[in-house]
Amino acid sequence: MTKFQKSLLILLLMGLFGLVYTTIKPSFAKSDMPDEGSAVGFTKLFYQRYMQALARNDFDQIKPDHLQQYLTPSLVKLLTKSENSKGGLDEDYFIKAQDYLDDWVTHIQAREMKATQNSADISVTLGENEPQQLEVHLKAHNHRWCINSVKISRAK
Repeated sequence: MTKFQKSLLILLLMGLFGLVYTTIKPSFAKSDMPDEGSAVGFTKLFYQRYMQALARNDFDQIKPDHLQQYLTPSLVKLLTKSENSKGGLDEDYFIKAQDYLDDWVTHIQAREMKATQNSADISVTLGENEPQQLEVHLKAHNHRWCINSVKISRAK
């Protein structure tokens, strides 16, 4: 087999592996994201994917380095530092809880609280029976929405 044929075979195998991997393993694929102009759509889809990954115990999908394209660089840095610290994280940053209820995975609501061209505040409600209400602050970064912070909503 010539060097060219080996290179071609490797490229074909890599392409096949990539196709199989993205078909089998659902993730936060860029093509799954809604129009970057929709802060509410971005946030709702992010939480749908995030909660599904939690429910599947797919912890690789929810690590800061995997989510970095959906987070501001400052949030990635904060989460990575907290994750690697002696005590680690006391709670899941994105749901502001140590655990979640089953209906948080299937009942996700998002609505705009305030928005400008470069930032948006989105209210997220997880669940119906005992809902968790969050305020998600987005910033425009590299021409798309990125999560900059999450906190518990004061309005219950």
